[in-house]
Amino acid sequence: MSVYNAIQLLDQHMAKIGIQLSASGHDPNALLVRLSGYAAYEGVKKEFAAIVERACEQIVYKLANKEIAELRRVKTYIEEHYAENITLESMAAMIYMNPYYFSSFFKKHTGKNFKQYLTEERMKHALRLLLETDLMIYEIAERVGYNNARHFSDMFNCHVAPEVDLNWHILKLSLQPIVENAIQHGLKQQGRGTVGLTVARRERTIVITVYDDGAGMSSDTLMRLNRALNDPEAPGKNVGLKNVHERIKSVFGETYGIVINSREHLGTSIVLTFPIVEETVPS
Repeated sequence: MSVYNAIQLLDQHMAKIGIQLSASGHDPNALLVRLSGYAAYEGVKKEFAAIVERACEQIVYKLANKEIAELRRVKTYIEEHYAENITLESMAAMIYMNPYYFSSFFKKHTGKNFKQYLTEERMKHALRLLLETDLMIYEIAERVGYNNARHFSDMFNCHVAPEVDLNWHILKLSLQPIVENAIQHGLKQQGRGTVGLTVARRERTIVITVYDDGAGMSSDTLMRLNRALNDPEAPGKNVGLKNVHERIKSVFGETYGIVINSREHLGTSIVLTFPIVEETVPS
């Protein structure tokens, strides 16, 4: 078989998977003229190698786009059906993948195992219901896809000191990003872990502590993070924490805000302080 015929055959096979070599600059007639112009076989060999390399690049690009589309489909389904019985096997079947391959595929693209991702998604919706409704724990558990309310409630600990007046007001949308952050770091290893919240009074101050028993952080990382909270110019990934800290200080003054405590391998606690306010707080 001539090199030209080999390229034509490659072009036909590539067309079957939606990739056209000729559409990428390999016009058959122009290619034949170009191949005929080489005085030595070495030139033909380099031309063929270049065509094969570009074909491989297109295959990789096409597969990557396909994986991104499949991942988007799975994540969209989870967002819309988180309250239903979703399993790794059912998601794998939805995009025609072997469950074992799907598991590694999902971890590769999200950095999380499937169960952890699903748990975090359900907990985010549970958090919204906890903060915005008067639903009982078992009702929230059912609404976010947990049949076992005990298992669901074991993930949350909430303690409000008796001296706390539940009619006191805090800054709107200050707790949600903090608890979401704790959920993300606390529900580790296959979605197991604990996230807790305590509310206490310290003289004329409300002290809210959100904690998790996740991986925690080193003392150096903790020092940098607390320093970044108070430096407007400091870059960082924890934009949500910083925004809440700056909003609290802007509304109530420099005395109040966020302090982070953490020990590596033991967990993290984020302490928010507010003055006691009995009327609605501005946003």
